[in-house]
Amino acid sequence: MRLSILQPHPHPHRIKRWPRIDASSFHRRKDKVVVIMGATGSGKSRLSIDLATLFPSSEIINSDKMQVYRGLDITTNKIPPAQRRGVPHQLLGDVDTEHHVDDMLNSGMVDELAQFFDQDAARRTGFGLRKAIGVPEFDRFFNKYPPSMGQGDDPLRESAYQEAVRAIKDNTCELAERQIGKIERLKRAGWDLRRIDATEAFRGVLTSGSDVWERQVLEPSVKIVKRFLRE
Repeated sequence: MRLSILQPHPHPHRIKRWPRIDASSFHRRKDKVVVIMGATGSGKSRLSIDLATLFPSSEIINSDKMQVYRGLDITTNKIPPAQRRGVPHQLLGDVDTEHHVDDMLNSGMVDELAQFFDQDAARRTGFGLRKAIGVPEFDRFFNKYPPSMGQGDDPLRESAYQEAVRAIKDNTCELAERQIGKIERLKRAGWDLRRIDATEAFRGVLTSGSDVWERQVLEPSVKIVKRFLRE
């Protein structure tokens, strides 16, 4: 299943119309894995939790290489525990793109990065969480304006801050393009992909539409998973 548009950070919600699905109705010849792919911020986490709550005994295995690491939960956009709705998540913290970035900034991303900042580490080649989008961009900012200096009212500091924010947004767009390119290569290689268009659900969030996600994204996804499990 492929989500093809950028989706802002999912808000807490409830699925009212969907009963849990009786897994005993499926003839399971072998264990199966449903892979949800899509560009950054497209709603993959929300869809995975929705599906896992509907299909009993399901678990979610994270495949985001930055979210595997413990720490920087806002910067790496890990879904908060309160929004996981009791679904077990594996490999999570164990070891419109502009709205997406703005949401993370408003959630405390800069404060989190300020605490993570280390001048000595910033001079070394990035590894682990230091490669997460947001870390190198703000490392450059904090090298000029260390967190210990405070904010103040410096136009040069504000300009450097906006430059870091713009770099994050540009790099996020480039990441989304690379991710879509990888999905297209899998399709050309013969992978059996099913595309889910979440455009209307994205617009519904902006207009406070409550049922667009279920109608346009969740309902067709449930049908796809049911067919897959019966194969």
